[in-house]
Amino acid sequence: MKIDVMVPSLSKKYEFDINEDKELSVIIEEIVEAVCQKENTAIKGDIAQMLLLHKESKSILIKYQTPVSAGIKNGDTLIIV
Repeated sequence: MKIDVMVPSLSKKYEFDINEDKELSVIIEEIVEAVCQKENTAIKGDIAQMLLLHKESKSILIKYQTPVSAGIKNGDTLIIV
């Protein structure tokens, strides 16, 4: 599933291909790692405290859910904070 992820702390947006069967907590870690590698920087804050927001529904996503159970669809935009 392809999604866009906005990272307000870097004022950038990235496209990711995520696994529909992984928990969002794991996907958050993968997103942070990929962004840090791409930008050659570290995102400030504790990864365990980071949240994913669903831009279209304006909701906070629950970390133990999978993208499918959270209602994420191909092409959606998420915000990591």
